[in-house]
Amino acid sequence: MMINCTSNNDEEILDIPKNIFEGDVILFNQDRVYDFGIENYTEINGDLIIGANYGTLIKDLTPLCTLKTITGALTIQYNYAITNLNGLINVNKVGHAVNVIHNPSLNDLHGLSNIPQLVTVNFQNNAFNPSQSDINNGNWSN
Repeated sequence: MMINCTSNNDEEILDIPKNIFEGDVILFNQDRVYDFGIENYTEINGDLIIGANYGTLIKDLTPLCTLKTITGALTIQYNYAITNLNGLINVNKVGHAVNVIHNPSLNDLHGLSNIPQLVTVNFQNNAFNPSQSDINNGNWSN
């Protein structure tokens, strides 16, 4: 059963029981995103890679809305249809780098805004590539 991550007012995040995935996760198509999302994981003890070097048509990350922690790196790459990262809005900790590269339709990165410290970030070849100043000022979209 997939959990709806927000209450009726879309402001309050529901309390979701802890559910940890051990290992790296590679989601290379929309079906993989849906299949992983239905498990309602709250933490990945490893890296999360969304996309593939040959390009994907992933466009909806909302099935990942229960995810709060990624102990490794978060990489979102070569997704030609994705326009936002809203499904990652509950992520509040990434252990290593955040890489968002080659997503030509991606113009809204607000889904990363709850990660308090983006220590190492790499935004390249997206429709919007925020500067450190943009991030500091809360500007996550163009």
